[in-house]
Amino acid sequence: MELVPSQAALRRAIAAAGAAALLAQVVMLREILALSQGNELVLGLVLFLWLCLTGLLSGLGARFAGARPAVRLAHLLVLSPLLLLGSLWLTRFASTGALGQAPSLTLLLLVSFTALLPACALGGLSFAWAAALAGEGRATAIYVAETAGAAVAGLLFHALLAEYLAAGWILCLAGTASAAAGAAVLWPHKRGVGLAAAATLVALVACPAVERSLVRARFPGERVLAVQPSRYGLLSVVARGEQRVFFHDGVLLFTSEDAIAAEETTHLPMLLHPRPRRVLMAGGGLGGGLALALEHRPEALDYAEMDPALLALARRYADERTRAALADARVAAASRDGRALLRAAAGRYDVVLVNLPVAQNALVARLSTRECLADARRALAPGGILALVTPGGDAYLDPAARQRHASLLTALAAVFPEVGVAPGAQTVFWASAAAVEARPDLLVRRLGERGLRPLHIGQAWLFDRLLPLHVQWYRRGLAAAPQIENRDFRPVIYLFGVIEQLERISPKLGRAALGFVRRPWVGWLFPGAILALAGLAFALRRGGRAPGFAAAAAGATGMSLEIVLLLGFQALVGHLYHALGGMLAGFMAGMAAGALLASRFLDRERALAAALALAAAVASLAAGLLIIGQSLPALAGPAVVLGIVLVGATTGAVYPLAVEASARGHAAARIYAWDLAGAAGAALLVTMLAIPLLGLLPVAGLGAALCAAAALANLRRA
Repeated sequence: MELVPSQAALRRAIAAAGAAALLAQVVMLREILALSQGNELVLGLVLFLWLCLTGLLSGLGARFAGARPAVRLAHLLVLSPLLLLGSLWLTRFASTGALGQAPSLTLLLLVSFTALLPACALGGLSFAWAAALAGEGRATAIYVAETAGAAVAGLLFHALLAEYLAAGWILCLAGTASAAAGAAVLWPHKRGVGLAAAATLVALVACPAVERSLVRARFPGERVLAVQPSRYGLLSVVARGEQRVFFHDGVLLFTSEDAIAAEETTHLPMLLHPRPRRVLMAGGGLGGGLALALEHRPEALDYAEMDPALLALARRYADERTRAALADARVAAASRDGRALLRAAAGRYDVVLVNLPVAQNALVARLSTRECLADARRALAPGGILALVTPGGDAYLDPAARQRHASLLTALAAVFPEVGVAPGAQTVFWASAAAVEARPDLLVRRLGERGLRPLHIGQAWLFDRLLPLHVQWYRRGLAAAPQIENRDFRPVIYLFGVIEQLERISPKLGRAALGFVRRPWVGWLFPGAILALAGLAFALRRGGRAPGFAAAAAGATGMSLEIVLLLGFQALVGHLYHALGGMLAGFMAGMAAGALLASRFLDRERALAAALALAAAVASLAAGLLIIGQSLPALAGPAVVLGIVLVGATTGAVYPLAVEASARGHAAARIYAWDLAGAAGAALLVTMLAIPLLGLLPVAGLGAALCAAAALANLRRA
């Protein structure tokens, strides 16, 4: 007897598959990021691979559905606990076997492709087989169910799962829900329940071993004290004798006994001010800096650390001096965004100390934009000093690092009339509205007046770091680099940070990437892309591939605008991670609503072209909403949320209309594959190149142009 599931069971099955696929995507991205030492370039490549593989498997699934797609779908879902846990286990092969050594780009791509394949099969094949069972006329219902399941999963992950469950247990939970949905499809044959229970039981038994193998892969030969998931990433604490080493997604945060780094990043900024009474430290204090800053006897010290889980781990595992500093009555340690504190503290601080790691994402880059530095200047009391500390080099800076330092100096000089620098392994920039006395003899005298006896930062160190010849040599090196300013809506500095990591993995590729970024004709990319899109629209207008182009354009524009609005929200409001789950759920809910609404216009002439024109208009509106948010900060949050929902709605509206307009077979799965292919290209190009090179607003303009070109290509009778 042939298995024919009800439409309700089919929708439940695809919703469960959509939820499991989204959870797998988030978990796998975080895991590979940790194994790659936090290289943001890898994140873009993995997201690109994920979307491409899902789209490819959706297309293949439609072509090879066979005579019994219901049985295939049910068995795929029943086996999902093993598929998802197997995907996670395969990521361990990206480990190099040496802590702190990044794997090669070739190894990362190979492991990512292999590890993502089982999880992508769940998303791509399940959609194709569910669409085949539902029939072309009900493809929209399948699309809506999958999108709604992903929306619920995204909200659940952010609000609950990310903070309380490790990666393996999240995937076991997702696989269990999918297996239950598969058993419901197989229910008339009874054996589905037994298969689902067996697969789930095997996954639950294997999960602890998989988790242990992943920890060993991330920290080979090390004694791991704690692995703590949080909404910001995966936190880990490693013991080396009495020393405690803290990691975030595989990237070294700080160690408990690195006295040299702590003294370099704290004492010099504090000595530059004659009497630092009120101090703000944004990060960098848990490795000893907080305790050292208190030695300068401030009256109040505000400490901002974004992740509350990191503060909790520090109170448990940091050295005794740091734990005592966190308990000091003068210290107000809060899990808040440093920029939010700056905006709310006009004229309050004598010293603002910002510890900047090498920026590899827009979250870190926003702490050194011109707009952030302007907030810092307003937060300073008369005579106050802003200090930025960032990794540098004692004798030599690689080209990408030199460009990063040049951008920092350019942004500081645009806001402050007085800017100084002490180059070194930890380079210290300082800036103020008035001249700052930075003579080594004066700073040595202040050391004595404050009763300080640092182990490493003494007279010889101060004279060496502030030696005029040393500073002049450093500034001459930066002068040779292009003066590219870091802005909220064009966070170019994180591109330089990514290229720094790329230089370590592949020096030749890193040099080529930096050379491309510095080319003077980069500014012509925007008008050139517009002309190329116009030509593409004209070429496709007479062919039969225009509906596929429409889906790809909608997917690319939706992904681009989603990234643009999320980064805009982060720049303007500052707490993206706290709102990310809700915003992604709003985007997915908008997609579902748009697809349902568009299904009422399937018989209208030129409906697809109209939907694409509307998507182009919403892309332009998104840029306008960001400008409004920048001008009226109180409206920034609501404006971006409105934009996210509207972008999701116009992206979802294109899918059912493109399926209806397509005259080729297996339209539902094929158009879905085109949609994912467009999103994949945008995920890679927009994050890694277009936004840092062009900025948020031009990328929104490119999205509008892409949808307009697709509308022209589809401006014909249905």
